Amino acid sequence: MKSLKLILSGMGALVLCLLANSASANTYTVGGDAGGGSGNTATFGTLSGATFGGTGIPNVGQITKIGNLVLGLSATQRYENPPLTNDGHGTFQAIVGNDGSGSHPNSNYAKWNFDFYVSGVPTGDTTKLFYGTGPNLTQFIPFNGLNIQDSWNTGMGFLSTAGFNPNVAATDYFALVAYDSAGAQLGYSSIKVDVGGGASSVPDSGTTILMLGVGLSAIGLMSYRKRGAA
Repeated sequence: MKSLKLILSGMGALVLCLLANSASANTYTVGGDAGGGSGNTATFGTLSGATFGGTGIPNVGQITKIGNLVLGLSATQRYENPPLTNDGHGTFQAIVGNDGSGSHPNSNYAKWNFDFYVSGVPTGDTTKLFYGTGPNLTQFIPFNGLNIQDSWNTGMGFLSTAGFNPNVAATDYFALVAYDSAGAQLGYSSIKVDVGGGASSVPDSGTTILMLGVGLSAIGLMSYRKRGAA
């Protein structure tokens, strides 16, 4: 596992990323369900057997089982950062900001990682890890027939084409998708991470104007009442 991680973190990851960018027809849209497919079970809970390539990493996440094939996704704090919360249905909440301080500082990294687990891939079947800042995902890394698990940060260089920014409130999406030898989708597991409240945490201009109007009306009403009382 350690040698595989070194390959993915070096030139191998760059090659995989270039392959992903060249295959523009390979896309995936995250829907309302965090897991699904034909003849499978999708649950949110403890992913037994998953270490995500490290020690002490929480292994609670979204799990899809298709026969012996297991697709698992989670999001966890990086080192001593605050633990993420979740809704028990595939949505995690993380704090915004880069991880530029602490025991392993890196100002390009977020304070959290996303974690993936693929096991029991049948011969001839393939899996892909999709990722991005919206539900319509066009960036992916093919795992082909590998059984693989790891914990990655959105600040890693080979993920930079997705436009992740640890300092901006956003909703980031991740999906593991399995395909048979003919390319038909077998099933999927997906999560989303609301960072700093998610992209919707900033009100649009219409909402801001409405709130301002309500506030000014209230101030006017208070002034009228004060004048009437005098």
